[in-house]
Amino acid sequence: GDTVALNAAVGKEKKASGTVAWSSSNTKVASVNSRGLLTAVDGGTASITAKSIDGGTVACKVNVSVPATGIFLNMTDIVLQTGETRSLNARVEPSDATDKVQWSTSDARVVAVDRSGKIRAVAGGSAAVTAKAGAFS
Repeated sequence: GDTVALNAAVGKEKKASGTVAWSSSNTKVASVNSRGLLTAVDGGTASITAKSIDGGTVACKVNVSVPATGIFLNMTDIVLQTGETRSLNARVEPSDATDKVQWSTSDARVVAVDRSGKIRAVAGGSAAVTAKAGAFS
């Protein structure tokens, strides 16, 4: 849904003269109208090209992100013996969100967590394991 107005330039920031034809390599990600107004459609990457009537062509790469709106864990309270492991799963919404899950522990001396959400009890005690995607945890 976000939009941005694009301008085509040639040389040292001179506006292209005459008519410019705009196009997107992937209209499922980003569309661009005849005036150069770019609209984000969905997450991904697209190349936006401006071609002037005199044959000049410029392009730019556009990365459209889809922010997370929520994150949910498959388990909330876990009891482990020292040395025991368990794999946690985090589900990020929407399913096409571009925010990646980041795992952390409140006390690595008690429980360790890797990048995939696998936890290992290191010693006795309690600790919180957090999964975060964008602004949600």
